[in-house]
Amino acid sequence: MAKRQGTVGERLTAARLEQGLTISEVQQMTKIQARYLEALEQDEFPNLPGIFYVRAFIRQYANVLGEDPEELVDIYDGKIDPYAPEPEQLPPTQIVEEVVRKRSEKEDNRVKSSLPLIILGIFALAILGVVLYFMFAYKGIQPLIDTDRSLKVERMLDSSNSSKNDEKSSSSSKAKENSTTSSSAKKGSKKVEISQISASGRDVALEARNIPGEVEIQIKALEGTKTWINIRDEVGKNLYVGTVSYDNPFPPLRLSKGMKQFYIIVGASNNTDLRINGTKVDMSPHLNGGVFNFNISVKYLDAANINTSTN
Repeated sequence: MAKRQGTVGERLTAARLEQGLTISEVQQMTKIQARYLEALEQDEFPNLPGIFYVRAFIRQYANVLGEDPEELVDIYDGKIDPYAPEPEQLPPTQIVEEVVRKRSEKEDNRVKSSLPLIILGIFALAILGVVLYFMFAYKGIQPLIDTDRSLKVERMLDSSNSSKNDEKSSSSSKAKENSTTSSSAKKGSKKVEISQISASGRDVALEARNIPGEVEIQIKALEGTKTWINIRDEVGKNLYVGTVSYDNPFPPLRLSKGMKQFYIIVGASNNTDLRINGTKVDMSPHLNGGVFNFNISVKYLDAANINTSTN
């Protein structure tokens, strides 16, 4: 039987349906409330009482359905890719053939990679031979140069170089003026800054400053991975819930103008690239995987105008 793939909720749902069980029947077997079972099957872990109960409920539900509880907990913690393909097992004869084939390919690649260097070396030796030939062939010939013409040429070259230097200094001064004008124009804008205010377990408070009018959230999964995302507004209303993969990117989400606080729940922080108005959120303190709850407060660049527009 092929190994089951998918998120925690997808695997639990598939196992329950294969056994023909209902949520009510599983509730009787596990003594877990139906709403919590439904939250597990929908990967809505923030709706459960707490992280301790999430792991306990996953193990209990998996044991009843005959699934591997520790594997599902590792998927929840982000230690295992839920969509990783099962390694293909080859017969011993095919394994030997595969080893021989790979060695042969490695030797061929080594020869191919060395071929350009060999050609380049032959070409360099040919050029060196031609140069040495002309050096020895014309060694005894003295150049016949008219002294007066030589002086005229030198004077013409000096005059040409002087005019070029004048042109370069003129263009250099113009470039400096343009650079000064450009830098003074950029002083009016400020880069969006994101800093951590506090952290308690998997609850992290961030502050985003210098937001120029609207908050734009960009999220993508790292290459070959997936992550689960839940975005909520300041009153807890869901704005987005779903799985984001490298091949199926998350479209940038713009929040309502003037929103002063929002929440982002990340299901696999070590697979997630999170940016706010182009500025990357530092995920390095949260790379142990699992669910992290980010509470983000917003400081707008022009707070007076934002307050007026919202009022």
